[in-house]
Amino acid sequence: MAVTIPNTPTTTARIKVEAVGNIFFDISNTNFTITAGSGCGAPSGLTASGISTTSATIGWTAVSGATSYDVDYKASTSGTWTNAATATTAISVGLTGLTQGTTYDYRVRTNCASGSSAYSSAQFTTNSTVTCGAPTGLVSSAITSSGATLSWTAVSGATTYDVNYKAASSSTWLNLASGISSTSVAITGLTANTLYDWRVRATCTGGSGNYTTAQFTTLSTTCASTLDNTTNGTISGAATIPFNTNVTGLISPSADIDHYKFVITTGGTATVTLTTLPFDYDLKVLNSSGTQLAISQAGSTTSETITRTYTAGTYYAQVYGYNGANSATSCYTLRVQLGTASRGGDLINSDVQKIDIFPNPVNNIVNINLTGYTGKSDLSLFDVNGRIVMNRQVSTVNTPLDISKLPAGVYMLRIKNGGKDVKMEKIIKQ
Repeated sequence: MAVTIPNTPTTTARIKVEAVGNIFFDISNTNFTITAGSGCGAPSGLTASGISTTSATIGWTAVSGATSYDVDYKASTSGTWTNAATATTAISVGLTGLTQGTTYDYRVRTNCASGSSAYSSAQFTTNSTVTCGAPTGLVSSAITSSGATLSWTAVSGATTYDVNYKAASSSTWLNLASGISSTSVAITGLTANTLYDWRVRATCTGGSGNYTTAQFTTLSTTCASTLDNTTNGTISGAATIPFNTNVTGLISPSADIDHYKFVITTGGTATVTLTTLPFDYDLKVLNSSGTQLAISQAGSTTSETITRTYTAGTYYAQVYGYNGANSATSCYTLRVQLGTASRGGDLINSDVQKIDIFPNPVNNIVNINLTGYTGKSDLSLFDVNGRIVMNRQVSTVNTPLDISKLPAGVYMLRIKNGGKDVKMEKIIKQ
């Protein structure tokens, strides 16, 4: 026959057999042990998922015979359990209102018809809020007509950086570099005389910080005067140049040939010079039909000079690169200096001596173009109180003036050339 033994743990259990309605019985001679039964198993497969800075979901594997579950949790540093669920029939529970970057204990027990199991415990840690500083010290340097070098100060804890750029007139950012570890990057392929925005952000172990933005303006390629026009490849498209005035131009690409027209009313001597040569350029003087009258081929970057006696008429100065020599950025300087000859009716073209100041308003770099001016020019910047806050002496056609360290406000830029005031311009620093 079968006997059902109570699930009461003991180490001194014995069996007594007694006949019904009889005074005789028998008891076993040896103790045996009864351990707790396994009718209500403890949960297993405890997991924590969906962990954020303030919440998590804890789950477990369903237990056979379970009617419900009890769930508690607490910070691992605490001695007090907080109830998350009592008698829930689900096998997962969401926890909210947690503290970021904190380790939590949680426990689950099974409830069966016969009672409750022991607790099963586990741990998880909430995420920390990512603190990744924004880059500072943004600098745009080595600016050319088509490129620049962008740099910034390293951010503590940063592992990499992302850099974007765009023309200031555009709303679409272009990726320049992603996940780089250096604190500088070169940018090329830009458009001359254009204001660009660029931004950089740091990425730390837990995520990315905020972008920091700066600006720069590419240099203009207009060291060439407007007299070096797109049609001067032949004498028919040549512009008439003024006498006794420097005219700048570019030989680019390699097959480029520039022609300039000058008209002499009364015959006499005149000298045509070609200076500031970036490479080996040569000079010719042609008559009105384009026939060569004189040539200068000094070689290398030595200046070219043609002095001769002219009769009244129309002439052309031709500039070209020897054996394909050319430069897209460095200008030559052409000058027709009258001796005893007299000029025609052409006056000095105002386009030859022209001052361009851009961009304005400006954040960092203001570019100053002094086409047609020779010698040294003095640039002075005054604040609203009339105090000089910056002074530069320059001898180049294009000058980038860095005013990034000046406070935002209104300034006056005075330009002198040859000791004379030639320009006074209001500059707005943003």
